[in-house]
Amino acid sequence: RYTPRAWARLAGYLPQMVTTDFSFSVEEVVAFGRYAHVGLLGFGDAQDSQAVEQALRATSVEHLRARPLQELSGGERQRALLASVLAQQPRLLLLDEPTAALDLHHQVALCDLLRQCRGDGMTVVLSTHDLTLAAQYCDHVVLLHNGRIKLHGTPEAALQQRILDEVYDHAAEVVRHPRSGRLIIVPRPSGAAPARGSEVA
Repeated sequence: RYTPRAWARLAGYLPQMVTTDFSFSVEEVVAFGRYAHVGLLGFGDAQDSQAVEQALRATSVEHLRARPLQELSGGERQRALLASVLAQQPRLLLLDEPTAALDLHHQVALCDLLRQCRGDGMTVVLSTHDLTLAAQYCDHVVLLHNGRIKLHGTPEAALQQRILDEVYDHAAEVVRHPRSGRLIIVPRPSGAAPARGSEVA
């Protein structure tokens, strides 16, 4: 029942792969995120400009604003596209593997940003293969196996060793960080026994 414009005011979506066969600059791409808010003639106002600037700053791509999107590295492009979605100012943010192309520093920065979005009242839903990231940042985890929900709940409830043994065929091991006590999911080499002294959930 939603028109595209109304849906864009409600939900923002960042896919894992985006075709970038065009020469728009980063700033122009981020400004496209204001589509749902600008008038019929497509002209933005001061509020739109402010939203674009905030999104550029939040994703640390201000210095790339004049660069063509297609010239950026994978991680830079991902951050610029996230800025475009944030410029929408949606109530619901959907992301598909948002950290896949990012180095460790920018993974942490992005997850901290998503946590801030959540604190500002936005609902954030993401898919990820990084179980440690999910354990560190997510309030609720839905664990899928063969296209079906295996278990859902808090990271502590969903990322249990016995469940991961079933889903990943004993390829992962759950331990706790020695200082923070947070769950960490690490690969277990084939045939290896659980690590000595590890606290298994």
